[in-house]
Amino acid sequence: MKKLGILIKNNMKLLLRNRVILVLVFVCVFFVIAAISNAFHTLLDSAGDIGDICIGYSMEEGKYSMLEPVLIEGLKEQGIEAQQYDGSPEELISEGKVDIFVEFDKDSYHIYGEESDQLPVRMVQYVLYRMDMDCYSEPVDLDAKELPYIKTSGAENYYGLIEVIYFASLCSIFLALLLQEERKHNISPRYRMGNANSATIYFGKLIAGASFSIIIQIFLELMCVTALFDVNIGRPVITFALLCLGVIAFDAFGMIFILMFKNMAVSICMLFICLWTCGFVGGTFETYMYSTTPESIRRLSPLYYLNRSVVELSVNGQSDYVVPCAIYLTVLAVVSIIIGITITAKKREV
Repeated sequence: MKKLGILIKNNMKLLLRNRVILVLVFVCVFFVIAAISNAFHTLLDSAGDIGDICIGYSMEEGKYSMLEPVLIEGLKEQGIEAQQYDGSPEELISEGKVDIFVEFDKDSYHIYGEESDQLPVRMVQYVLYRMDMDCYSEPVDLDAKELPYIKTSGAENYYGLIEVIYFASLCSIFLALLLQEERKHNISPRYRMGNANSATIYFGKLIAGASFSIIIQIFLELMCVTALFDVNIGRPVITFALLCLGVIAFDAFGMIFILMFKNMAVSICMLFICLWTCGFVGGTFETYMYSTTPESIRRLSPLYYLNRSVVELSVNGQSDYVVPCAIYLTVLAVVSIIIGITITAKKREV
């Protein structure tokens, strides 16, 4: 433990030499939040204001037909008036009788709309999705059970949290800087001559990098974001615990790329492509609520689980994604750490 403590202290000293990079990483997130939240302000902040749109629907006998009264009432609570129609959805829309048509089959539903109504279509899709109707696979007592309603986050609140998470996922840049300093000062040969094992060397870097990320990219940034933007941190203890777990997982994951490639530019480029893709499908840029990416693909991204958990905790105080998120990040961290220690051990033998 004493050797580990010395390594952590020395590594943190090396990280402090790159003050300009640390400041840039800290400041950039605020410009990104301001720019993206302004760009998506109309989409998110008007998500509940679609009452002027005429929505038609047809109902086939099945599980949804049992819920029809509750379903229509639930839509009304969101400011959406729905009326039942007979006929082809395409014809009803083309004739101007309805703007959007929802066709409820026996076990599924389909939403129709013109291309110009793409935004309202996606809003209606999310309203139906967030009522989580699929959970009612058996008949229910309509007087005793209501459809759950999940609030929608505003633009500043959404991106204020999401971009902090995304920049925290890029925290491996600190470890890249650390390795660069090691090579610059020819520190690696000293590890070979010392008696610290590979796990101690690895954790000395990981803990130092994760500590910087938690302090700078989570604690300080969340405080500033809360003060500058209209951001609500729901369930602070759970949110902070998930974010810290996320930092450790992404740090460990990034270490694989940093240790694997000798060229630092290649390491950072490969890592950035991987994390950018995870962010793109996970709601970092296009909101996960109105995303056109299939749900099956979004669930492959650890950022999707983390983004959704933190945002839903913020606006609703609870999220069904907290436990799956914690499991996903824990598995990612453990697997990445094992691979990282293995690579470190092999590099010491060279």
